[in-house]
Amino acid sequence: MSFESILLSSSYNPYIPWDPSFVEGGIAILRHNIGSAINIALYIFLIITGIHVVAAIVSGFGK
Repeated sequence: MSFESILLSSSYNPYIPWDPSFVEGGIAILRHNIGSAINIALYIFLIITGIHVVAAIVSGFGK
């Protein structure tokens, strides 16, 4: 059976049923975890900034 015959067939239905609760569940998980992601990103930013400041202070003493 070729692709053209499937498209021309009267019994072919291109609708694929799916459950929207999967998408809603994914959105709920993202909403729940976005706070943790922001906190982790903030702490990583502060740690890297702190390392950079310490390195700048130490290099300032080395001159």
